[in-house]
Amino acid sequence: MRISNPAFVAAGAAFLLAGCAPAAGGPQPAPQVPAAAAQPQAPAPPAPQRGGLLQWAPIKPGQTLHPHRGGTSDIMRHAGPGYETLVSYRYEPAKDFRETFEIVPWLAESWQQPDDVTWIFNIRQGVKWHDGVELTAADVAFTYNWLRQEKLPASARTAAAAKIEATSPSVLKITLKAPTPDFLDELAENTNLIVPQHVVERGDDLNKVLVGTGPFRVKSFRSGVETLWDRSADYWQPGKPYMNGVRQVWGLEESAAVAAFVAGENDLLVTVDMTQLDVIRKARPDAGFYTKPNDNGFGLFVKLDRPPFDDVRVRRAISLATDRQAMVQTLTQGRGVFVTPGVWPGRQGWAMPQDELKKLPGFRAPKAQDLAEAKRLLGEAGYPSGFSFEVIYNAGGLGPPRIAEVLADQLRAVGVAANLRPMESGVYNDTDLRTGAYEGGNLPTGVNSRSRGLYDRLHSKGPNNRTGLSDPRLDALIEASLSGGNEDARRKVVQELQEYLLGQMYYIPTIELVNAALWQPWVASGINHSGSSGLQLAQDSLSWMWLDVDRMPAARR
Repeated sequence: MRISNPAFVAAGAAFLLAGCAPAAGGPQPAPQVPAAAAQPQAPAPPAPQRGGLLQWAPIKPGQTLHPHRGGTSDIMRHAGPGYETLVSYRYEPAKDFRETFEIVPWLAESWQQPDDVTWIFNIRQGVKWHDGVELTAADVAFTYNWLRQEKLPASARTAAAAKIEATSPSVLKITLKAPTPDFLDELAENTNLIVPQHVVERGDDLNKVLVGTGPFRVKSFRSGVETLWDRSADYWQPGKPYMNGVRQVWGLEESAAVAAFVAGENDLLVTVDMTQLDVIRKARPDAGFYTKPNDNGFGLFVKLDRPPFDDVRVRRAISLATDRQAMVQTLTQGRGVFVTPGVWPGRQGWAMPQDELKKLPGFRAPKAQDLAEAKRLLGEAGYPSGFSFEVIYNAGGLGPPRIAEVLADQLRAVGVAANLRPMESGVYNDTDLRTGAYEGGNLPTGVNSRSRGLYDRLHSKGPNNRTGLSDPRLDALIEASLSGGNEDARRKVVQELQEYLLGQMYYIPTIELVNAALWQPWVASGINHSGSSGLQLAQDSLSWMWLDVDRMPAARR
């Protein structure tokens, strides 16, 4: 990373290492209220300013510009500024979009649902790709069908569709296989990015070429080093974006990214280390921040079609040996929560309450009883001395390395050796994870999102089912949980689904970490919680973000 003042970064690194009713008797004259007693009017927010370059060092290597390769947070980091979705969740500064899941128009300016299985989207007119070609409904239909044909991860978002077609240049029609209440939520997921048909069909390499409709266009890209983005002058939202550009510096170690933020060289930072958060805030007390739980659904996925994990007793033993309460304390200083099998923990009324989970084997404390039962199950399954297996994980993630290391240490108590193999993000996402070519287990994400993550990974036909899982009862429960019908009936199905998963342990849930996102005081608009990583720079936030350039360090103006 090029630093304009290395001394400041060095100093930052050194610091981080240091550790009213009327009166009786009839109507009375109204009292004179002093002007000072009147409720003050809230000051109007400052008008956004144009200018400035937003600089950010995501703690992951940006190896590609492809909008559909990599994990969820990877995609939004390396492609989010340039591509957009059909519809969007409402993102607002310093707010968690998951509290409302309100869906707003985006590339579709409106939509209708004439019946339970038909959706009609009116595509916004005048939107242009970065090369000047106009966006049409054919691009959207092509994208969704292409994702399904290529079996790319985002294809799970339209798995409920029987037919996707452009009935005119400005109208998209989607016909579902069956009523699907959450279908619009699927389309709003910020990784469901629309690509230009003409660019894909002419054979351009999307790893190196980005032609989107987003607020920023790629100026230069050096894989694993840097991406520079320029403001798109003909962006469809008049007057936006406000910033001149974005610079992403790839591949920094976490300590270097923290030091650069403390020195004022970077504008944004995300960490899951709550101890580190306290240190950073002492160094930069003027920085804005929030903490929010993830919705990654971290868990240990194992190969279910081969020993030893084809035996439910082994899977239950692994779960019993997993000390989730210790994980919450060790990794989040008590701020994290247990992963609820199959449902995002924050989905109140649907997810099993945390207090109930705390009473269950594998989630409860103390652990002596669970460990004894784990050893008994392993012996019964033919592994009295335990066994070893390999766990691959994304070395570039903020969460997987931490959880993998703690889990491996905990499993030793029952004689199970989880041999950890960290992998570069691109290899992890595009080779082993996608093909299922891993020996024993991994730590993927996405199961506990509000939408179809469960179908994606655990249904026998799920596009990212890489475990060999095929369970007709589970398939039926997943399908029923996603289908139309009475809300109370669906809720009961989801409760049954959670209990079934707790019994079968097709994946071993661990905990949700907590994200801390920080921004410099000159990021005048603040930032929003836009996904599982806490900060992904989604299309919406980049269109309204602005910088108070006068407050930036002189070297950055």
